[in-house]
Amino acid sequence: MSPKYLFAFLRYLRTAQPVRYRGLTFRQSADTNDIPQEVQNDFTILKDMFFLSDNYRLQDTTYAVAKLTDSEEDQILFDTLSEVQTIVAYLYSAPRSEFNDIFLSAHDGHAGASRRER
Repeated sequence: MSPKYLFAFLRYLRTAQPVRYRGLTFRQSADTNDIPQEVQNDFTILKDMFFLSDNYRLQDTTYAVAKLTDSEEDQILFDTLSEVQTIVAYLYSAPRSEFNDIFLSAHDGHAGASRRER
């Protein structure tokens, strides 16, 4: 049976360098060095699906990719993604004095995850 992979995207978050959190590494979408060859095409399709209004494609998003194992470790992975989503939503939706408003809504900090069984 072929391995299963999970991609998680934080569409409005940009990173200059990889960021590790509890075993997951988040990278900018231009950094594809650690994506397994067998899912490179899947990654390209997914990263090109993010748009703003007026058909403006998001060029730089942040992503993580992880191999699923059909074990308890997968639940730890999903818990970690949930924590990251909560942290990012809090940081992005906290009021900013520069804007006199929130930067993005909590919904905009949502992490989209996708998995494809091969």
